[in-house]
Amino acid sequence: MAFLHSPRLKAAAIIPLVLALAVGAVVVQRATRPAPSSQLLILLVIPDGPRAETLEIRTTLARQLADAFSPLPEVRILQVNQQVTDPDGTAKARDLGRRYHATIIVGESAGLGMTGPSVFVEEMSPAIVVPFLSVKDYMTATVLAEPSSLRFSDPTAEQGRRLVEFVRGAIDLRRTDYAHAQEHLTAALDESSSSEVMSKVLLSRGNALLALGRSAAAIEDYSRAIQINPDLQDAYANRGAAFLKLAARDRAAEDFAGAMRFARFTQVNQAALDVAQGRDEAARDVYDGLLRAHPDDETAHLNRGVSWAAVGDYRRAVDDFSRALQLQPNDAVAYYDRGLSLAALDKLQRAIEDYTAALRITPQNAAAYYARGGAQAALGHYEQAVEDLTRAIQIDPAFGAAYRDRGASHLLLGRFDRAIADATTAVTLDPHDAYAYFNRGLSYTLRGEAEKAIADMQKVLELSNEPTLRKKAHEQLDQLRKEQ
Repeated sequence: MAFLHSPRLKAAAIIPLVLALAVGAVVVQRATRPAPSSQLLILLVIPDGPRAETLEIRTTLARQLADAFSPLPEVRILQVNQQVTDPDGTAKARDLGRRYHATIIVGESAGLGMTGPSVFVEEMSPAIVVPFLSVKDYMTATVLAEPSSLRFSDPTAEQGRRLVEFVRGAIDLRRTDYAHAQEHLTAALDESSSSEVMSKVLLSRGNALLALGRSAAAIEDYSRAIQINPDLQDAYANRGAAFLKLAARDRAAEDFAGAMRFARFTQVNQAALDVAQGRDEAARDVYDGLLRAHPDDETAHLNRGVSWAAVGDYRRAVDDFSRALQLQPNDAVAYYDRGLSLAALDKLQRAIEDYTAALRITPQNAAAYYARGGAQAALGHYEQAVEDLTRAIQIDPAFGAAYRDRGASHLLLGRFDRAIADATTAVTLDPHDAYAYFNRGLSYTLRGEAEKAIADMQKVLELSNEPTLRKKAHEQLDQLRKEQ
């Protein structure tokens, strides 16, 4: 055979190519600065009610919420009993809650200006930013919004349970635990809910799906939310972000233009529209203007950093991400983004340090584990890569790229059975992943299973237009056929 003599060397001649092309994933970040505390706080305001039965509903719901969140170490619960007769009571409660990540006010209509006893989720999930970043293919950053309020009128026990699921989903989004966020938000859905509640829960679940890389499913949720509530302005921009991720720029441009009908986030949506229409420089001009007016706007630095990365200027991207971190040292996404740019500059050890910093802040961040695993593999630290990629899979069992790259590391370590198993899982999750077929084909080659290897290399050529990958697949096929 014309291969190198050692199986480890045979694989090593090709696999780093796959690892180098496979780093990156979607993450979510707030556009507002995080609270001083790294813990979430649920503020429960239970005013005295004029009727015993409504007071019982409120106290029961408060207990359900407290019980639901008490097992979570990230959540601190502060319960405040506030008389509605205090004209400043609700304002004081809201002011306190805004210093943290989440506020739930269980209140009387007189205290909240609403009809009937209600649950008012305020400042639950402010605007967030989604930089679609990967080492080889930076795309854009765009505003992705979460509901700022949600009202459950006259909550029954079942509605209270669904509210708990919604809040837990929102908290998981904050913690970048997107898989669990999706589960909780699915449990929060109820066809009998009001159009406001139903559309906003769909909006949030769409965000979780988008963060998991399931853009088509996210688009379905955003479209359904818009159908239920055509005035849900954030769903247009969010759906535009999902279309952009799928490279459907015309559809994305339509949605960003639609979002601009609303006053909220006009400038940033204009930047997203510019990116969708291929005007990266114009998009960066938007962020430049925002920074001239507000030099300490952390999010503008973050977004401008992404715009620099989009044109391959990773050094300037690092500068902007570093400035964002000076303004907000606990921004996990800024660490993650800077790590990706550093990796693109081949500063892999520094990239690993940034991914590690991101994981200290958001330990359920599958994307950061995945990126760190890729960097470890690029340095030849394949056992460490396997550990990180395994952790990414544990957090998100549907993370196909993590299976693919873990399989590549197993292959480099000579573990062909594990490499084949991981590559098979990867192509099951994503039948269009040419790199996973390539990895599996190499594993079959090294195990002497030529027919299976040929089938996989042919699949690579069927799926991929990437020149380097196609060249390697052709080389493998030619050699396999000579040996038959």
